[in-house]
Amino acid sequence: MEKIFRLDFARHNDLMIVVLLIFGLLTLATIGFFIACKIKLEANLGELKARTKSWWVMASIFIGATLINSNISYFAIGMLSFVAFRELYSALGFRESDRRAIFWAFIAIPIQYYLAYIGWYGAYIIFIPVVMFLFLPLRLVL
Repeated sequence: MEKIFRLDFARHNDLMIVVLLIFGLLTLATIGFFIACKIKLEANLGELKARTKSWWVMASIFIGATLINSNISYFAIGMLSFVAFRELYSALGFRESDRRAIFWAFIAIPIQYYLAYIGWYGAYIIFIPVVMFLFLPLRLVL
C-alpha cells in the first residue's frame, strides 16, 4: 500500500512547482471571473466560467493521478488527449471521406503514450510528427 501512495515531495520539487503554478493560475482565473461578474453584471462570461470549471476537473484528475503513481499519469494524460481530440473533431466538422484517416489519428494517441511509457524516446519523438504526418495524407489520398 505504501508503494502506491508514495508522496515523496522532496524528490519532486519540479512537480510541486508545476502543480502550484497550475492551481495558482486556475485560482486567479476563478477569482477574476467572480470579480468580473460582480462588477459588470451584464457581462456574458458563462462559457469562460464553464471552461474554467472543466479545467479544474481535468487538472485535479491529472495531478491526483500523478501524485498517486507516476505510471497512472501516462494513462490520465492519454485520456485527456483523447477527449481533447474528440472535442476538436466534433467542433471542426470533417467530411465523410475523412473518417477513416481520423480513426487512425485516434489510434495514434495510445501508441504515442505507450512509446513514452516504455521509454523508447527515439520512436516517441518521431512517431506523430514524421510517421503519422506521412501516413495520414497517404490514407486520405488512397
